[in-house]
Amino acid sequence: MAIQTQRDADYYYRRGLLYAELANDRKALANLDQAIALDPDHVAAHHERGMLLFHLGEHERALADFDRVLEQEGDNAGALFNRGLAYAELEQWAQAWLDFDRVIELVSDEADPYLYRGMAYLNLDQPEKALLDMERAVELAPEDPEAYYNRGTVYMELGDYELALEDFDQAIELDPRHTEAYYYRALMLFDMEEYDEALDDLAQYIAQHPQEASAYYYRGLIYLRDAQYEIALEDLDRSIELSPPDPSSWGGERYYYRSIAYLGLDRCQKALEDMDRAIELRPADKLAHYQRGLAHGL
Repeated sequence: MAIQTQRDADYYYRRGLLYAELANDRKALANLDQAIALDPDHVAAHHERGMLLFHLGEHERALADFDRVLEQEGDNAGALFNRGLAYAELEQWAQAWLDFDRVIELVSDEADPYLYRGMAYLNLDQPEKALLDMERAVELAPEDPEAYYNRGTVYMELGDYELALEDFDQAIELDPRHTEAYYYRALMLFDMEEYDEALDDLAQYIAQHPQEASAYYYRGLIYLRDAQYEIALEDLDRSIELSPPDPSSWGGERYYYRSIAYLGLDRCQKALEDMDRAIELRPADKLAHYQRGLAHGL
């Protein structure tokens, strides 16, 4: 390659970096594209463009750039890690595991590769191995709330709710704005029948994630248990509105519990309509059939 062409490629690469730092994604991408057009083997430009595409949610295109980096630098730990993240976003967990595992071979004293390999193990239905990686991540980064949060999710998967709760507590202590930890702690508290505390955590989560259907569902169940039917109905309505049910989801349950709220408000026709919908979604649900029979008798 001519020296001037290489210099031009480097110039557009550096411009791309500058625009990326200024959060001007469009111009950053245009300059990185130009750098790669001038020098198709520009490793740094491919890596930077891959990270930018990942940030923009274009994970397949990001994979292609990370592949180009690794064709030339097979042990580039950064590219391996970022490609693993892209595979994870695409839920290609076996491929993600391979990349995170290789990163750990190359760099064994950083927490993030263990954290993400642990996530891959968890999604590959190997929670015991996931726990070992999460514990290593906590050892390497004892001040990182993500390490405790993710270990908490593994404990939850293993059914150890007390240890899960401790980890979610620690994640929130380290980062009081860690909304995912609030959500999963709420689920733990719900199962432990600590409903008032669960309500507090769900409120924290919903404030930051007002489009999350499941949070309204669980909060609606708590209000329903306390016979606060109007408020329960609002939350269950919101849950169904945000995530219209289908037979493969937990939609039947939401219609079932909303029908209970309608019954509590003496709105029997609405209750029957929801029972019919719940049974349509879950025809084998004996409790819904029984409850519909009671509603017909009112």
